[in-house]
Amino acid sequence: MPPKNPSPKAKAKDASPKPEPKNAAPKAEPKTASPKTEAKPRPEGKTASPKTDSKKSPKPEPKTVSPKTEAQTAPKAEPKAVAKAVAKSAPKVAAKADAKKAPKKSPAPTATGRVDKKKKSARKTRNPLLARGIHKYSRSAKYHRSGVWANKNWKKTEKKTGQNSSVKTKQFGGGWRVIRQKEPRFYPADHVPHPLNYNRTHHNPSALRPSITPGTILILLAGRFRGRRVVFLKQLKSGLLLVTGPYLINGVPLRRVNQAYVIATSTKVDVSGLNVNKYTDKYFRRPKEQKKKKTEATLFETEKKEKVIKPERKADQKAVDTELVTRIKKVPYLTAYLVNKFTLTQKLHPHEVKF
Repeated sequence: MPPKNPSPKAKAKDASPKPEPKNAAPKAEPKTASPKTEAKPRPEGKTASPKTDSKKSPKPEPKTVSPKTEAQTAPKAEPKAVAKAVAKSAPKVAAKADAKKAPKKSPAPTATGRVDKKKKSARKTRNPLLARGIHKYSRSAKYHRSGVWANKNWKKTEKKTGQNSSVKTKQFGGGWRVIRQKEPRFYPADHVPHPLNYNRTHHNPSALRPSITPGTILILLAGRFRGRRVVFLKQLKSGLLLVTGPYLINGVPLRRVNQAYVIATSTKVDVSGLNVNKYTDKYFRRPKEQKKKKTEATLFETEKKEKVIKPERKADQKAVDTELVTRIKKVPYLTAYLVNKFTLTQKLHPHEVKF
């Protein structure tokens, strides 16, 4: 059945343009459907589907709207909302105006009495800052540039001498603070040697064990004469012990021994009356040897060092031994006790031995 022809009134309504909304994309013109008889034959090959045609078709550009038109089209604010906004902003505007009119108050002083001031950025200095803490001119350069050195009318001011001028006190907060003297700003460019406090000069000798008294027979535990029994004479300033064999009995001469490497026994010898004041730490010091320069001929030769005992040391040893030997011989079995070395047998335990 053919479609019915529309009436002229309906045609007029359709022909009248409808108002398009603003910011709306332009609509594409609808294609007029041609009758079946006017349909063109499809070309041979691939047929384009309606989905692909919609992807390839360019998107319509949106219309740009100017700010004036937006302001004109925007709905007018209600009078109540405007009144509320004005009432809220009124106290803030009044506070700003009062702050501008009010005089600026000076900053309150801090606990140290200083007043924080803002740095003036526009101030120019004659000694600009090159880097952090480094200025263009040094202290001496500033002194010569300022011309203070040319002033000849200066007067010397006498220093006020008080009872204790070095110590000063200042009130700080709720208490007092001691102000010390400032250290000098200038230091010598060259290295000035100062004497160091060595422990050797301030040496505190170790306390003597109560079991060790003058005349006590000791057993040496280390050194060249380990295992030998010796007689203790006195303690030196260095803390070392002065002992002797005597040399005529067991071959141990006058020497210094550390009390850490010694076992004190209960046997004693009468040493009262022996003059031992001569023997100090300096007495046992070795003399410094002078280094000899080697030539090409004696470069690879090894020097044979021979120990030479001074005749003074021999005489001192004889003087001590003669008095000691006579006193040792008076005690029975004491010479044999000093001659023999201290040893531990298989069934002898040191913690069970009574020395």
